[in-house]
Amino acid sequence: MKSFIILLSLFFSVIGYSIVEKSGLHIYIFYLIFIWLNCIQLFYINNKNYKYVILSNFTFVSWTIYGGLNLFRQCWIGQTDYNGTLSLVYISHIVGTVLMFIGYRLAMKQKIRKGFRFSDNIIAERSFLIISILYIGLQFYIIQASGGFKAYFLAAYSTKVESSLVTFASLFGGILSNVGYLAVPFFLSKSYSMAWRIYAFFIFIFYMGMGGVVNGSSINNLNAMLAVFCFLLFTVKDLSSLNKYRNRMLVLLVAAGVFGVVIRQNRGNIDNVQVYSIEQSVDNIMKMSTFDGAQHLTWVYENLEPKYTLEQFILPFVNPLPRKVFPWKPIDLSRIAGQRTEKLDLEYQFAVIVTPMGEFYYDFGVIGIIVGMIFIGFVIGFIQKKINLSAHTNMTAFILISCCIYSEIIAGWYTGWGIRMVRFSIFVAFLLVVQKTFNSNFRKA
Repeated sequence: MKSFIILLSLFFSVIGYSIVEKSGLHIYIFYLIFIWLNCIQLFYINNKNYKYVILSNFTFVSWTIYGGLNLFRQCWIGQTDYNGTLSLVYISHIVGTVLMFIGYRLAMKQKIRKGFRFSDNIIAERSFLIISILYIGLQFYIIQASGGFKAYFLAAYSTKVESSLVTFASLFGGILSNVGYLAVPFFLSKSYSMAWRIYAFFIFIFYMGMGGVVNGSSINNLNAMLAVFCFLLFTVKDLSSLNKYRNRMLVLLVAAGVFGVVIRQNRGNIDNVQVYSIEQSVDNIMKMSTFDGAQHLTWVYENLEPKYTLEQFILPFVNPLPRKVFPWKPIDLSRIAGQRTEKLDLEYQFAVIVTPMGEFYYDFGVIGIIVGMIFIGFVIGFIQKKINLSAHTNMTAFILISCCIYSEIIAGWYTGWGIRMVRFSIFVAFLLVVQKTFNSNFRKA
């Protein structure tokens, strides 16, 4: 891991020079501070046994990669530091890094004696079967209601679902899609019969196909491979045992990454699929919205004043509430930014990343950034510590996998991460209800 951290930092330092330096030497210095500060923090985290810092690694590595590419892209598109806003954007990423790490350390120092109280549950095959059938049924219902498979598959990314179904599909589809990660402990664990393992693998592939190829999510397949790797990290006795998986995992990760790039570049409409050169692909990815966090943070700083309300902060917690019944429910800043800067239609499902700093600034200015970033780091540290104190069951593995994958989006937006975590919590509660209701031989570790 330490070799990976050094290579990651050197990679960003080298590739960033020719592009970032064009915006000013001081901007490149800010860029290096961000990258190497993350490197130092990752070294500190990895002084512990790898099993006790898996979530921390996922969070801070993805923060480094996503944040680095956000900053790199902002200079790639020709941003110059005319009025100091670009400097402010870079400084915000540096400050956000420090504050998130402070929150993480505060949580890790807390005296927590027990893990998640439901982590000793051993998820039964029947529970998995019931929830997976509900998930498949919901997916087919949404496809049929949107005009059938052909219309659904051919539609552009933001228009997959008919407008009246957007909230329904997003909420319930988002909750039940957690079954994709729940399948991982089932098909990788030898404690289940071969029939169950094959069925779980089918659910996993179905999840990858629906979330990636059909729905146009460029990172879905990569996340699925990372979920497998996360499970292996959690279950192997020592890192040397991972050697036999290394080559296969690298092949799968590279394939998933390339596949994700293809999906991302051709997500507009299936009729316009094209093949690009490597140079064109890099240029296209940099110009697309995948890494536009710094760009939209710049827009926030230049065009918006803090509202001094807790709109973005509470949004993940009230997101499941229907807006027709609760008209006061805040609107996601990423949707506001997308509607104003990209002229996107609010009737469709979309979002542009504005970074957590942008969201918290919109709520309470500098104070919002300080409190919000410490809060994110504290939550990550709290979950990590709870997992470390929990029994090693398939439930704990599922919690770890999901939290790791969802933590990857933190660098993009707080609300996106928060909404996914709230939906994950609802899914866990539903899973426990199913577990108790339909399994007379309810087991605990």
